[in-house]
Amino acid sequence: MMVFVLVMMVFLFVTIIVVVALLVVCGYTMVTTLALCNTSIQQRVPDTMRGRVLSMYTFAFYAFVPFGNLAAGLLAERRGIGITLLSLGAGLLLSAVAAVVALTTTRA
Repeated sequence: MMVFVLVMMVFLFVTIIVVVALLVVCGYTMVTTLALCNTSIQQRVPDTMRGRVLSMYTFAFYAFVPFGNLAAGLLAERRGIGITLLSLGAGLLLSAVAAVVALTTTRA
């Protein structure tokens, strides 16, 4: 996913073919990541708590999607699609860095 964002930030939609190819890569990566997250959660949680934990995971994941879509739509309406995608990409990179920092500080 981060490769997709970086490429989008560098090329800024040179051609439609590049965009479609990158969207295919992004979709594949997203499906793989979601499957791995779901599998990882199911393996780490005790059987007695699995349903509760997965319901909270699903709620947390899907409950905030409409708010993100609303914010992205408002930003795209006011500033344009290029600025919106750059902002979303920067937010993704920032959250990835925060996750890496959080994981490395808890393991140390």
